[in-house]
Amino acid sequence: LLYPNPAVTKTAVQFFPAVNSLKAIQLSDAKGRIVLSYQYKPGQSLNVQEISLALLPAGIYFLKIEYTDKSITEKLIKMPQ
Repeated sequence: LLYPNPAVTKTAVQFFPAVNSLKAIQLSDAKGRIVLSYQYKPGQSLNVQEISLALLPAGIYFLKIEYTDKSITEKLIKMPQ
């Protein structure tokens, strides 16, 4: 679950239930450039990952969540401050 979306200064990814198969979270801009990246250790349990958007310009971004066995991409809209 990605919330809020659209967002202004921050967003969060919430996992139901907590996951321990997470490898990475990457935020890319509309041109495919990675602007933020989080890496996780194997077996690390996670419920929520907050993501600061304060330093990013307004626009459309793509949040890629990589697990050990799959990946999911969500569209994120960053609104002007």
